[in-house]
Amino acid sequence: MRGSLYASGRVSWTADRDRPIEIFRATIPYPGGAECRANNAVAALTGESLELNIRKDKLDLYNTVECLLNEEPLQEIDLRQHNLGDDDVDYLCTALGQATTVTSVLLDDNLITDKGIRTIASSLTRNASVTTLSIQNNKVNTAGLEALSLMLEYNTTLRTIELDGNPAFASSVLDDLWQQQKIKENEAVRTSLIKLMEDHQDTGFQEGQKTLRHVEQVKSDVGLERYLQELEELGQTELPAEVLNSLSVEEREDVEAKVQLLRQYEHDMLGGVLKEVSQQELESHNKCKSATELSAANNVLLESAGARVAALKAELHAAMLDEEFVLEQQVMVERMASDAKNSEYALGVARQGALAKQDRIAKQLQVAE
Repeated sequence: MRGSLYASGRVSWTADRDRPIEIFRATIPYPGGAECRANNAVAALTGESLELNIRKDKLDLYNTVECLLNEEPLQEIDLRQHNLGDDDVDYLCTALGQATTVTSVLLDDNLITDKGIRTIASSLTRNASVTTLSIQNNKVNTAGLEALSLMLEYNTTLRTIELDGNPAFASSVLDDLWQQQKIKENEAVRTSLIKLMEDHQDTGFQEGQKTLRHVEQVKSDVGLERYLQELEELGQTELPAEVLNSLSVEEREDVEAKVQLLRQYEHDMLGGVLKEVSQQELESHNKCKSATELSAANNVLLESAGARVAALKAELHAAMLDEEFVLEQQVMVERMASDAKNSEYALGVARQGALAKQDRIAKQLQVAE
């Protein structure tokens, strides 16, 4: 079940400024529980369950890749005698390139061909921790050796590559002259590999190789621009003399002209940016000034409104006092009216009493007569 996942990996080769061969792939981690899900699916369709087992050698591979992807501090990858093929190596290399703690990769006694070796070489161009690579007793031939040689031009950390027991060095008394010559050439390549790894320990050699890479880099417009950016990040403004001195007169003049053009372009771009920033600052200043003036006008309006509100409050207070006085006068008038009414009533009663008394007196007078 797990092996089928390898078909989902996508491998492509392309040129890159920092390394001649780069491998890109869609990393597809093995989904945990796939056997269980497959078994359940079979059981649902057939009513019978299957016993799905994973060989220990493949399980070790999956566990190793999982450790690398989880950035666990793994120092040694030991997958010797695990029947690993090129697809297995492709799966391993999805994580090997980014490993930072692995120092030894042991892949002896497997089924790795030149295709798998190319994948390993590509991943090691991005790795700076592995010092030992052992691929003895596999199926490595001339193309694999060439891939390793190309990789060592960019990887300076490898110190040991074990290649014994591979077809590239297998000789027999029945070999024809062409095969014998091929084996000699392969041995020469192995010797050059050893020499390269020895040279990598020489600081002077490393600096020379670095200078050569920079020389090749500055010959292209894109490479020159990137190299200038790298120098700028390091606080340098000029191309190193050793790089310029390694160029021919024509190449040097061409590179210097390009550098001048790039500097002028950067200057013009910077001038344009500064002009734009200045314009933005001026606009911002004008907006701030307008906002300040508007704020001052608003403050004047607020003060005027405040004064008006205070005047209205005073008028309201005076009106309230006037209303209170009117109410008091009204109460007084009502009292006076009530008193007058009471007086009128008393006068009426008194008048009626006087009239009644007058009638009595008149009656008494009539009786007396």
